[in-house]
Amino acid sequence: MGNPVRPALSHWLLGGAVVFDVIGGLGNGDPLFFRTSFGLLTAGIVACLLLSILWFRNRIAHDRARRWHDAANVGALLSFILSWALRYSFPGTPSDPALAASFGGVALALAARLFDGELQRWLRSLPLPGALTLVLLALAVGLEAVRKNAWFHRPPRDDSRLTLRGHRGVVSSVALSADGHRIASGGWDETVRVWDTNTGRGLHVLRGHTDRIMALAFSPDGHWLVSGSKDATARVWEVGTGRLAHVLSSHGNRVTALAFAADGSILVTGSRDRTVKIWDAASWRELKTLSGHSGFVWSVSFSPDGDTLASGSWDGTIRLWDVNGSAEPRVITTRGRVHSAVFSRDGPWLASNGDNEASVWNLEAGRQPRIDSTYRASAVFAIRGDLVYSADRDRAIRIRSLNGGTVLRTLLGHSDQVTSIAVSAVGDLLVSSSDDGTVKVWHLKP
Repeated sequence: MGNPVRPALSHWLLGGAVVFDVIGGLGNGDPLFFRTSFGLLTAGIVACLLLSILWFRNRIAHDRARRWHDAANVGALLSFILSWALRYSFPGTPSDPALAASFGGVALALAARLFDGELQRWLRSLPLPGALTLVLLALAVGLEAVRKNAWFHRPPRDDSRLTLRGHRGVVSSVALSADGHRIASGGWDETVRVWDTNTGRGLHVLRGHTDRIMALAFSPDGHWLVSGSKDATARVWEVGTGRLAHVLSSHGNRVTALAFAADGSILVTGSRDRTVKIWDAASWRELKTLSGHSGFVWSVSFSPDGDTLASGSWDGTIRLWDVNGSAEPRVITTRGRVHSAVFSRDGPWLASNGDNEASVWNLEAGRQPRIDSTYRASAVFAIRGDLVYSADRDRAIRIRSLNGGTVLRTLLGHSDQVTSIAVSAVGDLLVSSSDDGTVKVWHLKP
C-alpha cells in the first residue's frame, strides 16, 4: 500500500484526516475540522484502494512477516472504511465509534510499519524541516490537550445537582420547558439534545442542522422546541417524538436568537442578517420582518404582556418594538455591543449586557428608559422577581439583587466559560451550558 521507504499519497491523506480529528476533538468540536477530516478520509481511501489494486497485481507475500504486514494494512484500510461509513450521514459530528475506527486504522498501519522497520527507515530519511514540523505538531497537540483538560480548571467546588454529558465540544445554548420537566441543549456539534430534568437521562438527539446551534426555545405549552443555527435556519421539533416538523429558512445569515410570546401564538427569530422576523406559531408562516439594526441581532425577549419585543444588537442599541402596531421602535443606546437583553417577568425592568458591563433598565410607561443599576457581567440571562441571573468570564454563575446588583449567591461547577442559562418560572431551578462541553442542573432552593 505504498513505497517501502516514503509514505504514499494515501498515507498523507489518511494521516491528515486523523490529525484533523484530533484537533477537532481536543478543540471546541468545530464541525469544520471534522468535515475536513471526512474529505481527506474519502480521498485517502480512494487513493489507497487504487494503490492496493496495483500492489496486489505485482506481488504475492510468501514469508510470514510479510503476510502479517499485509494483513495489518488490510485491517487498517477496513478500519478507515468503517469510520467513513459511520460518519457518512453526519460528517461534521462523528460518533465515538467513528473516531475510534479512524484511530484504530492509524494504529494498525503504524504497527505494520514498526514491525518491519519501514517506520524507522522513513523517520531517519526525513529532512530536518520535516522532522521539526512533526515534533512541533506533536507538542501543539499535547499542549492543547493539557489546556483543554478540565482537571487543570477544576473549580474549588461543584454546586450543581446534575451534570449532563453527550455533546462533543462547546455547548452553546440551553433551554428549559415551562413545566421544568425537559431541558434542551445545542452545541457546536450540530446536534440538539433533549433531557429529562429529574434524572438527567437523554431522551432525543435531534439532527438536521448543518452547522453549530446558536439558540433554543421551548413553546409555552412544551409541545414545540425551536433551534436556531449558524446554517441560517430555525428548525421546529416536536418535543415528545423528536420529529422535525418545520424548517424556517428565510434569514440570510445565522439565526442567533429565539423567543416565544407568552401565549405561544408567535415566534420571533433574530439573526446575524440584522433583522428580526415574526412567525405565526400555528402555521409557521412569516408574518413580518423588523429592520433597523445596523449590527448583528444577538438577543430577543418579550415583555410579560406580550405587547413589546426587545431586540439587542451588536450595533450598541436595544430596540423596543410594538408587536401589535406599526409605530417606530423606541431605541435604547448602550455603551457597547449588546449580547443579551431580557425582560423581567413581573416588573417594568429590562436587563442587558454589553462588553462585560450589565445594566438594569426601568421601562415604566410614559417615562424614558433609565438605568437603575450597573455592574460587571459577561452575560445576563434572566430576571425572576427581584433577582438577576448572570455569568462572568471566571466560569461562575451569579445571582444578584435587581436593585444595586449586589451578589447574593455564586454558583461554581463549570470548568470553562458559561454560554447560556435558563431559569424556571418560579426560580427554583437553573440549567446552564458551557464551553466545557457540559450542561449542569442547579437547585436554587433547599
